[in-house]
Amino acid sequence: MAQEIYHRSEWGNPNEQWGNVYLNADLTNELYKRASEYENSWVTDQLLNGVGTKPSIILTPTAYEDGVLNSVKTSDGNADFDFTRGSSATRVNEKGLVQDVIDTDLPRINYTNFDYENGEVVPYSGEGSLLLEPQSTNLITYSEDYSQSDWSKTNISITTNYAISPNGTINASLLTENSSNAQHFIGDALTLTSGTSYSVSVYAKKKERSVLQISPSSSHIASSYANYDLDLGVVSATGGSVTAEIEYLSNDWYRCILKFTVTSTATASLAFFMQTSTTATRGVSYQGNGTSGIYLWGAQVEALSYATSYIPTNGSTVTRLADVCNNAGSSDLINSTEGVLYAEILKRQDDNDNFVLLSINNSSNNNDHNTVTVGFDNDDDFFIRLKANNVIAFYTNDQTASKDVYYKIALSYKSGDSKIYINGNSITPNFGSLSNTFTFGSTLNNLSFDYDGNGTLPFYGNVKCLAVFKEALSDTELQKLTTI
Repeated sequence: MAQEIYHRSEWGNPNEQWGNVYLNADLTNELYKRASEYENSWVTDQLLNGVGTKPSIILTPTAYEDGVLNSVKTSDGNADFDFTRGSSATRVNEKGLVQDVIDTDLPRINYTNFDYENGEVVPYSGEGSLLLEPQSTNLITYSEDYSQSDWSKTNISITTNYAISPNGTINASLLTENSSNAQHFIGDALTLTSGTSYSVSVYAKKKERSVLQISPSSSHIASSYANYDLDLGVVSATGGSVTAEIEYLSNDWYRCILKFTVTSTATASLAFFMQTSTTATRGVSYQGNGTSGIYLWGAQVEALSYATSYIPTNGSTVTRLADVCNNAGSSDLINSTEGVLYAEILKRQDDNDNFVLLSINNSSNNNDHNTVTVGFDNDDDFFIRLKANNVIAFYTNDQTASKDVYYKIALSYKSGDSKIYINGNSITPNFGSLSNTFTFGSTLNNLSFDYDGNGTLPFYGNVKCLAVFKEALSDTELQKLTTI
């Protein structure tokens, strides 16, 4: 029986508090019966209702256990995904809290788009998605305890375990300025390598001070900074060659993110400044009063061009290993003559990252290049392609995709009648030398979050739904399936 049940409709209970949004009892009950862990919401019911009963494989995701991500459709395991990670990891759970997933091979359902009441998350109101991330290391050795000597303190004092942090416990620090007319900041000395992209992130909450400034040392990249207005929840100013983002979590906590590419290898201090002005330039001095402060928690520095989920540290750097999800399907569930690969996915990488793909393939022979593939390339474009016997039958070309946006993509394949739909719109493919006619040279029997079932070009991002149909669909069906 499930250890955790989070169901927005509470099994169709008409109680006004929950509402009866239960759309597909048979499919949801199938998942509930098979899972050791189960998390469902009205979003999952909507997805199941939208996809219908035609697919041979449906991943919502909803039901999971250690090493397995359950498909909706069958109980024999052929449609379920094998999952490994090999390390703990964090997620934002159904209550809007940053939760440490201790089980090393437990998939993560990450929640976003919550409803809020008085600034706090309404539990179970968010949208869940499978979170798949690459390996990454938090280079900060004490991500929560800023009283440690690894952190330099300049005209500032630290009170640890002062406030409730984004993980729901009292372990956030209070930074309090002294009465000097000077800079007020903490810093961590890091060796950053020239030509490497880095992402800095920290959770911050206003107290008497409501402006946080993050800045790499001028030894890393000259005159660069970003200011985060914790009153309005906006990036209020930037300087130099940086990109900045701010994300609201709950209870006035924001995740502040800074991205940059280092221009010179150096060991120097990455600084978190308190400021009194939203437009302050880098490291501006001001007259402290000895009592005003700001809350911080969860500092992170990664050698990646975007910030991934929080990686806690306590005395050393910590590495979260990559999520690996594959090996679903069989020749009985996947048609090698015609069918549809459908996905509702979000891209989280920037331009200089790799292709991120998912595909129907023949995993026993990763060199035969018989693949039905959807995903994103490294130029912010969709990558949607059918390849038979190492020859391209059709593909998208220069079709722009935005990062941090969900897309509903359907690739319907049938020799002479293949189609692509994105968000309800028909996309005219480019036809290769096969002119849209093809015959696969091997049996398609595998669905995986990569190009070939063997780990090539793995998909990293968020997944709300993934489905395989054993028959090609009509234009009307494809439009309905992919309409937002």
